Amino acid sequence: MKCWICGSDADSREHLIKASDLKAVFGVITQKKPIYTHTKLQKNQPIGGSTSDKLKYGARICARCNSWREYPHASTAILEPSCTIAS
Repeated sequence: MKCWICGSDADSREHLIKASDLKAVFGVITQKKPIYTHTKLQKNQPIGGSTSDKLKYGARICARCNSWREYPHASTAILEPSCTIAS
């Protein structure tokens, strides 16, 4: 897949939900105090941390753009929710 900003190879993954937002709503998420995600394919998948790979899209952006270009484009990005989170 190519980076949606510059067209280079996408090698970085974006969070479905910002880790800081998850912490603000659920507090500290751990293996002993997980939250759960539900998709069309799987239900009740435990999430043991706010930076879990289960909470990330596949690679859709390159590392260079992810580190310094993405934020000016954030207001024009179209994101589709693909899961729900429950504690």
